[in-house]
Parts: sequence; structure tokens; C-alpha cells
Amino acid sequence: MKVLTITNMWPYSEKKYYGIFVKEQVDALSNYYPELNNKVWFIKGYKSKLNYIFSIFQLNWHLLFNKYEIIHIHSALSGIFLLFTPVRKNVIITLHGTEILDPVQYRVSKHVVKRAKYVICVSDEIECIIKKNNTKIKTCVVPCAVRDDFFVDNRIKKDSVIRIIFPSAKWRTVKNYPLFLEIISQIRLISSHEIQTVELDNKTRDEILDDLNEADLLLMTSFHEGSPQIIKEAMCCNTPIVSSNVGDVQKLLNGVTNCCVIDDYNPKSYFDATIEIISNPNNIPLIRSNGRMKIFELGYDVNTVTKKIMNIYHHIKT
Repeated sequence: MKVLTITNMWPYSEKKYYGIFVKEQVDALSNYYPELNNKVWFIKGYKSKLNYIFSIFQLNWHLLFNKYEIIHIHSALSGIFLLFTPVRKNVIITLHGTEILDPVQYRVSKHVVKRAKYVICVSDEIECIIKKNNTKIKTCVVPCAVRDDFFVDNRIKKDSVIRIIFPSAKWRTVKNYPLFLEIISQIRLISSHEIQTVELDNKTRDEILDDLNEADLLLMTSFHEGSPQIIKEAMCCNTPIVSSNVGDVQKLLNGVTNCCVIDDYNPKSYFDATIEIISNPNNIPLIRSNGRMKIFELGYDVNTVTKKIMNIYHHIKT
């Protein structure tokens, strides 16, 4: 089966983590189904928005001379070329969040998704938005898998320092770093332990695995998310989590020990939840959750998600 994967998210030399979840899905499909012949087309929108315009001509020219049984597009913005080509019957679009949740990007995305035969949404929230505006679009919810073979709980507490992860780059406005910083400042005022913060920005997978296993807590203060991979990765490492109620986080962390989802952006709410976890004398010096078990219960492991994607490919092909 010939597949063309088109994406604006893919790791490159300066950003090793950028779009890694797309690459891992492509790799898993190739590993589980070697009969797939998967070509990846990376639209480098991060360099210039003009690359989306160039892709209209480049992709349509490429598709004029190359036939694929499946065209799988990651992010609606990567599918802008569809607006300038006859309707294709074999197009799947995976919506990862920002292109739907950001009002500016959504103005374009809502037209692109209408050109797909099937839309994969990484969260219920995204599917609801799509269905609200077009009930005829065929959709399903399939979050990206988490590398359960790689992200494992191998934590050994070496000291009494409390390490709290900020799960992104400080400069990304949507991640709401000022709130994170305010919470940490309040914790430092009352904690008897040294508090260290760890920023997950442009790190290798090995570095992120080490950070998750060394951390006492992951604190996410984002304004919006799709289905955040870092939450699932932390769960696989049984790392405790406090998070704003975005994307599918509530579904992910429901019933998971030493985790809390906050419905507002009041610093005190996050402070109270964080202090309750890191100050529990029964947990120090080794704080754990049971997030890994929940990942398998939800079917977000690589094996289960890969089978779902392949079933969709077969469905579209017939």
C-alpha cells in the first residue's frame, strides 16, 4: 500500500522534538505493517508561511505523476493544496489541535477538512467543533499513541530536591508560563525542600525520559491543547501531574493517583493541588502515579493506536 504522509510537524536538526509524535506514528506503521510504502512530505511552515503557498504547486505537481492509495495529512494547514485540486477520495486528515482551536488558523482549516474523506481528531473537543459545523464529515477520535516501550518508570530518587517540569518552551504564549512561574514562586515561599524547575524545550527523547523520571511533578498551565503527548509520556513514567483542564487531559487523568486537573487559572488552585502532592509525607522521597496503567486501559499504547490507524487506511482504500 502506497501512502503519502504530508505534515508541517517533523523533527529537524534545530528542533529534535518538533512533531516527534507524527514521526513515531509513521515509524510504528512501518514497523507493524512492512507492506506499507510510506513517503513523507515535510512542509517547513516554521521557516516561512510562504512554504504553505509553495506546497500548493509542489504537491499538486507531485500527485499528477505519482499515485497513492492513501494521502494522510497531519494538520489541516498541511492540506491547503486540497483547495486547489479536484476532490480526492483517499484523503485522511489528522487534526492535532491548534489548527482548530486557534481562531485565525481555523478560518482556513474549516475549509480544508471539508475536502477530506475521513478526519481523525486527537480529542473529543476537536471532533465536537468539526461536527458542529459539518455533520456530514466522517470523523473518529484517535489520539496519538505514546511510546510505551520507551517511556517507562525507572525512577530512583537521589536527593530531597523537588523537581517540577514545565512541559514546553517558556516563550510559547499558549503554554502560559507566567502562571507556572507564579505558582512556583508561591511554593518556594513555604516549602522546606529546594525547588528546581525543568523546561522541556528542544530536548532529545532520552533527555525527556530522564527528566520525567527525575521529576516529582509535571505542572501544565496551558490555555489550550489537543491531546498533549507530554501528559501521556509522563503517565507512562508514572510521574504525578497537575494540569489545566484542556484537550483530553480530564479523560486522561480521571482516577489517576497523585494527579489533579484544574478548571480555572487561579494560581491558588494549582498551588493547593501541587502542595498536596509534593508535601505528602507518605510519598516523599518517591512520588508516583498509576498513569501507566491508565494509558493501557484507554488503549493509547502504540500497538492499539497503530491498529486503529491501519484499519482506517483499509476502510478508505475500499
